[in-house]
Amino acid sequence: MIKRAVIVTDYLNREELCKVDNCLLIGVDQGVQLLLEAGFTPDIAIGDFDSIDMKSFNAVPSTTQIIRYDADKSKSDTELAIYYCYENNIQELVIYNSLGGRFDHAFGVIQNLLYAESLGLEVEVRSIDTIMTLVTNELRVSGKGNTISLFSYGEESATISLQGFKYALENQSLALNSCHGLSNIIVEDEGIISVISGTLLCIQVL
Repeated sequence: MIKRAVIVTDYLNREELCKVDNCLLIGVDQGVQLLLEAGFTPDIAIGDFDSIDMKSFNAVPSTTQIIRYDADKSKSDTELAIYYCYENNIQELVIYNSLGGRFDHAFGVIQNLLYAESLGLEVEVRSIDTIMTLVTNELRVSGKGNTISLFSYGEESATISLQGFKYALENQSLALNSCHGLSNIIVEDEGIISVISGTLLCIQVL
């Protein structure tokens, strides 16, 4: 049974996708066109398809399941894709999103992380130079010299410990209105982020 999905919105990394196997490939609106142009066939095409040209939409092969929604809806296309995964017991998600353009859309992607987490799903957002995820227990990150910013995200301040970072922390509380976790650097082969309580938004700059 497939337990992992890759959701493509307005960005994809072809080299990374070529290495992915045994996962459900979901194109969200414009993401369907990006997948087809990159030589991939989505398993699922989902959204209102207001950002894809009709030539590309008509070129979607018959093997792809198309789930089309009206433009007047209460959930974003990406939320609908996340909920599809939840309904089909797919528990690990990677979302490709450019995080560019309008700030409200980029912030909406962060909300997608929280939405997926509320459904009990593990999710990671990847852009050309950023990886974002929510952490509630432990996360190990590689990339010596990479910058990572950490923020409390949720109803309460997160308490964390850090190992392998320039600024190591031990049972440190990050206030909800604090930037104390901004721009830390991995100084070992692996950085270990331990969340004692709360929820942490982790943003890694590649």
